[in-house]
Amino acid sequence: LMRGCLEINPRHPLIKELQRRVADNHEDTAAKNIALMMFRTATLRSGYMLQDSAEFAQTVEELMRESLGVPKDLGVDEEEDDFDEDEKPEEVGADEDAEHDEL
Repeated sequence: LMRGCLEINPRHPLIKELQRRVADNHEDTAAKNIALMMFRTATLRSGYMLQDSAEFAQTVEELMRESLGVPKDLGVDEEEDDFDEDEKPEEVGADEDAEHDEL
């Protein structure tokens, strides 16, 4: 079993800001999410696999929503049917769609 070593640079501006935020509020959920994201990103950069890629993707989406000001509970708009009843919509290959979630 190969083990790595995580080095934290205390002079990095992100680390300094995280430290400031946690000092101000130990319950800062954004700071916790960013710290976890930094760890997972470092894991990927080092060539390791994540144990839970779905959780990683969920955290990325939450950070993007927060950054863009999109509410967490705002869902996807329903798709409108823009085709005639006689026409069938173009099918996407099952193999292409099975590999990823749709944003």
